[in-house]
Amino acid sequence: MTSLVLRILLPVILAAPFPFTEELRRGDVATGPLYSSGWHPAEVRWAEERLPRLLEEVESRLGRRLGKEFTTVLVHGPGELARIAEELGAAPPRGTTRGIAFPAQGVIVVRGDLLDGARPRDDSEETLGHEIAHLVLHRRPGIDLPRWLDEGIAEWASGGRLPSGEEARLSLLARTGSIYRLDTLHDAFPQGDVSTTLAYKQSLLFVLFLAERHGEQAIRAILDRLEGGEPSREVIEDVTGLSQADLEEAFRLWLVARRSLIEAVGTLVWPWTAISLLALVAIGRYLVRRRRALRRMEREEEAEDERDEEYGEEEEEAEDGGDRTAPSGSRAERGE
Repeated sequence: MTSLVLRILLPVILAAPFPFTEELRRGDVATGPLYSSGWHPAEVRWAEERLPRLLEEVESRLGRRLGKEFTTVLVHGPGELARIAEELGAAPPRGTTRGIAFPAQGVIVVRGDLLDGARPRDDSEETLGHEIAHLVLHRRPGIDLPRWLDEGIAEWASGGRLPSGEEARLSLLARTGSIYRLDTLHDAFPQGDVSTTLAYKQSLLFVLFLAERHGEQAIRAILDRLEGGEPSREVIEDVTGLSQADLEEAFRLWLVARRSLIEAVGTLVWPWTAISLLALVAIGRYLVRRRRALRRMEREEEAEDERDEEYGEEEEEAEDGGDRTAPSGSRAERGE
């Protein structure tokens, strides 16, 4: 009897909505329930149409199927995202976080307020694909998936790419030995918006490096063996044929070669840096002109001093001449 009750009630329990969905608008798509708040109706309709295709594209690239429905939540801002994360037992996300995946609960949450107004659908599509990839990557619990590989593959599977300027900046860091070692990105990313963003970008580039050097099939082979319970470090070294140290050095050299030195160094010149340099140039020109003016004034003063000295000598000579004629003048005056 108990078994029968469980078979009847379990699907109902599993299908019950999450508490945070009570205030959200619900829709249903092939991938599962979709809840929204703060998104324009046209964007919600676009997401409903795009989600099944995104899942298919991610599954195809990763070479594995999710095999179950998931819940999609479209929220407007950081407050809603933080509230949902808390209800699902996660720590509050960073203020710049666009989306979060909760594989154990089968939920993805995506913000809409950070999207680029010029191409909102491109940004939202990449974010949706990224979070779907996390669900597929963690379709089986207990997989030893390092954080850098988890985020890097999710970004790669969703078609993520870095602009040339950002690649050049990473290339500069590789030249100076300032990129992260894989061990430091295994369990978690460093705190701070700049540090975390750098870790995400480096993770994506490392996966692109693996795909370019060893083929996309190598990434799928790594995932297959990780799902089989093998340790991540041993699997990656075995698939690539390189020790982790050699693999990291090969990645560093690959990253250095991605952009020229001129491009890499050029990333140091930010707009405010250029303004500062122009200000320094202006100050330098002023100091040069001032120094020249002072030298000119000094030369004029020296010339004036020389003229004064010459004039003084002439006056002395004139005075000496007057003394020699004075006695006769005096005698003349007395004679008068």
